[in-house]
Amino acid sequence: MGDASALDYLAQQQQSQGPSDPHPLQELVEELVQSELTEKERTVFYMRFGERASHREIARRMGYRSHRVIQVLEERIINKISEALNAS
Repeated sequence: MGDASALDYLAQQQQSQGPSDPHPLQELVEELVQSELTEKERTVFYMRFGERASHREIARRMGYRSHRVIQVLEERIINKISEALNAS
């Protein structure tokens, strides 16, 4: 699976700094989340990196029987955001 450390870092920074001091990369990532991800992918992104919910919790809340679906979606999300960041 892709490396989610950068997204985890941004989520931690937002939680510790609050909304008034966003990381410079945060606005770009938020724009890419809105423009590059599907609605389902955005939902998973915000649950995973915003709420810090586990794969199992997200799967349960979204009505999936297996958390593997969320793992695959997370991998796709990370790849899409990474590709878009590299293209910027």
